[in-house]
Amino acid sequence: MTIEYAVVLAIASPSHVSGLTKSRPHAMLPALGKPLVVRVMNQLLQHNIKKFIVVVGINEGSVASYLNTNWVPNVELEFVLKSDYESLSSTLAQIARKLDQAFFLVNYNTFTQPQFISTAINMAENDTNSLILAGTNSTLSQSNHHAFATTNNNSVTGISSAPPDDLSSSMLIANMAICGMSFVQFLKDLPMRVGTGSLHQQLIDILHVYAQTPDQQVTLGRTAWILHVNSDQDLMLLNYQLLEEGRDAHILSELHPSVHINYPVRIDPGVSIGQHAEIGPHVYLENGASIGTGAKIRRSIVLDRASIPPKSDVEDVVVASNKIIPSSIS
Repeated sequence: MTIEYAVVLAIASPSHVSGLTKSRPHAMLPALGKPLVVRVMNQLLQHNIKKFIVVVGINEGSVASYLNTNWVPNVELEFVLKSDYESLSSTLAQIARKLDQAFFLVNYNTFTQPQFISTAINMAENDTNSLILAGTNSTLSQSNHHAFATTNNNSVTGISSAPPDDLSSSMLIANMAICGMSFVQFLKDLPMRVGTGSLHQQLIDILHVYAQTPDQQVTLGRTAWILHVNSDQDLMLLNYQLLEEGRDAHILSELHPSVHINYPVRIDPGVSIGQHAEIGPHVYLENGASIGTGAKIRRSIVLDRASIPPKSDVEDVVVASNKIIPSSIS
């Protein structure tokens, strides 16, 4: 079974609490120069998925604008608008009816070990019906985890938003799945099974209902880790992880020879850095940031229009134009 389509949920996750979304949607928060949603979609594109249905809310117009004007050519992009009064189950039911084929389903803020995507696709080639989930014993997130599976070997026997009593037979799962044909048929029937009036229904709710149905097929694919970006501390962890992996760890602004860089760092174009500043390690400076003379910055993110005063010593924080958010990496 070839997976041609990905459905990407770019609507703000109810569990994602951020102090950085005053001027941008949750899905547009930055991960080393790219919005979260683009990071997710790039991983799928690398595995030859080129048809995308992106679900956006009424406040996520900038997601569609960015993808239409700044993302890669030669892909198929379709946007589905989900209103505040429509449940996620109803939206996914409409998409399933239209596609009537297996597809990759993922939230904008869900990340796993990169190799998991190829693992899941290979599993889907041998099993056309199962819902294939990403499971692990390890989360990088500092915020609470909200999705758990009870397992019997690689089969999932139950899904919940709270840890099961028997932790030895459970795993953490990601808001990421390959939806085989059995689950697609379930989605097509969802309005008859799950009410359509819920304002905040999450993907885990839908998976839980499916896991309780007769003859359901849910399989677990193993991944070394999961990172759900549900807080600004998690955003910092994602940037840290990407820097460690060397992805887009580039310096794209001109620097005075007196500026000292401790790698890994990412400096976007259009960043102003004063003389004798010390940047890094594990620092991301977004386009429009300003760093004063002699400032020292370590393990931090400095966002657009944020300024670091001269001779400041900044460590383990996310700095926005209107606030500083502690973001310790453990």
